[in-house]
Amino acid sequence: MNYQRVATGLRLAELAFAIIVMSISGDWLARNDWAFKRIIYTMTVSAVASLLAVLWLFPFSATFVHWPGDTFISILWWVAFGLLSNSMPARCGFFMAWQCSKYKAMVAFCFLSALVWLASAATGIFAVRRPEDRPDGAKSSGGWFRRSQV
Repeated sequence: MNYQRVATGLRLAELAFAIIVMSISGDWLARNDWAFKRIIYTMTVSAVASLLAVLWLFPFSATFVHWPGDTFISILWWVAFGLLSNSMPARCGFFMAWQCSKYKAMVAFCFLSALVWLASAATGIFAVRRPEDRPDGAKSSGGWFRRSQV
């Protein structure tokens, strides 16, 4: 499996979702006189996530060792999703509440971003822990270079 292409696609999705959440939360903060702490947290998470997605977008051999960071950013996105969905106004509960469409879109893209960061972490774990390509019949350990039994 070509993990580089999967990782690059996931990084592009992470970047796109973070930019979408950042723009919606920025619009929300610009239109309201008071600032939700949850919206500020979400905007901060999206800014950090977009910065890391840009930095980790370029496929190097060390790209897959970022999976602990991917897991951490995914947890931050899950917290943002929980905070936003918990503070959704009561008038936004009905699916035809069109005045809440931006808020619901922000919640949905937080959820999608958390999933994509988690998938990126899983891809990194599988890429790091995959068995090396060895020819058939080759010993994995033995000879002069085997592990000591001490």
